[in-house]
Amino acid sequence: MEWFVAPSDARVEDALAFADASRPGAEESELVEARSALGGIETKALRAARAALDPFDNTKLFVCRSALKLAELDAISGFSLRGRFVDVCAAPGGFSEYLSWRGCEGYAMSLRGPNENGVGVDYCGTPCATVVEGDGTGDIYDRGNARALVDAANPADVCVADGGFDSNKNATDQDAALERLALCEAAIALSVLGPGGAFVLKLFLPLRSRGTVRIVAACAAAFDRVAILKPKASRAASGEVYLLALGYRRDERIAATFHDWADGQDPPPRASSERSWLDRAFAPYLRSRRATFIADQADACRAILSHARHPIVTEDAARFVEEWRLSSRATTKKRRRGARR
Repeated sequence: MEWFVAPSDARVEDALAFADASRPGAEESELVEARSALGGIETKALRAARAALDPFDNTKLFVCRSALKLAELDAISGFSLRGRFVDVCAAPGGFSEYLSWRGCEGYAMSLRGPNENGVGVDYCGTPCATVVEGDGTGDIYDRGNARALVDAANPADVCVADGGFDSNKNATDQDAALERLALCEAAIALSVLGPGGAFVLKLFLPLRSRGTVRIVAACAAAFDRVAILKPKASRAASGEVYLLALGYRRDERIAATFHDWADGQDPPPRASSERSWLDRAFAPYLRSRRATFIADQADACRAILSHARHPIVTEDAARFVEEWRLSSRATTKKRRRGARR
């Protein structure tokens, strides 16, 4: 577990102007090769291999596996994701369901119908989450909808954002494809969270797009500590990772800037060429996490390829259910399934 803690004199202004000057390394080329190799496997065999290597493929404790990802992130945070929550891009509802099961109440917004990136999916919801309608579309690209959610929930203790869209799954650069959505999600979080709040945001490798880098940098400056993580319930060959930020020091300037960038307004140039905490500490942290996750994703792709050719015995999810304190949930679900027979 690698947390990043910015120095006490870290300035948000510097973070909002930070640019990662590193270039793609050999590990990124290896990932491209590993992903390309999967294209040579017959679809049925590929799906079977992915499922066999995924210990959570048949774990049906919640409406979707996203809840299991949040369960692990909650455990990493010391089970501190509690209080009033905001679930941005909430459908199908795994994050809301998990937090509600933990006794939290909150607010949710999710796309209804189409926008430029696709069509929203149904939000299964929970009695503990109030759905904020906004203009009825749930489209957070619209600032009016974002403001409606913030006004309804402000201040919140936890903001979770697990947004994505179908076209992003096949994008050559998922990071860049999701940049605008991530900026809008982050803008809502940094507007609605109260002091000490927590933020969970889905991002994608290679963590190189300008917006992604500055989201992480700004959160590093605005929260007590941040970490970039790959939950075990996240499919190993997927490029998704999560930003976990704890201990918010409220600063709405960040949110306004993120909204501007999402709307296509250029960020300001960097004010100084002097080395700062970003160059000395943050950039090495970002590069280290990027390299680790890219290498792991490439290994996962190779494992799927190998399993498709030579099946092996795989891991079970039971021990993680215990580790993340989900045992009572598993027992309840078993009883419900038995009652329906």
